[in-house]
Amino acid sequence: GDGRLTIGVTSDKFSKEGEANFTISVSVSAQTPYGSFDESASRSRKISSTYDRRLVDLFEDAMYELSRDIRNALARLGPPPKEESRRKALDRVYDGASRKPEI
Repeated sequence: GDGRLTIGVTSDKFSKEGEANFTISVSVSAQTPYGSFDESASRSRKISSTYDRRLVDLFEDAMYELSRDIRNALARLGPPPKEESRRKALDRVYDGASRKPEI
């Protein structure tokens, strides 16, 4: 279904030594056939050199955490286990078989 992925990057001012605290926040909201979910994650780190590579690492860490939360959310929302579906189907059959026919 429809969904939205939001990525935010913030940082402090750089110190005289060229260090700054960076935070990357990621969130996703989506509609599935079994309901909607909203999950978010963030990671922070002080970065002082090779900013581009370290920011990519920080982003990957945040996305990994988000993907784990999404998997858990989808497992909670997903279809019921086969055994539960079979039991419900048999209950409907038994219920229908036990009713008196209408004349």
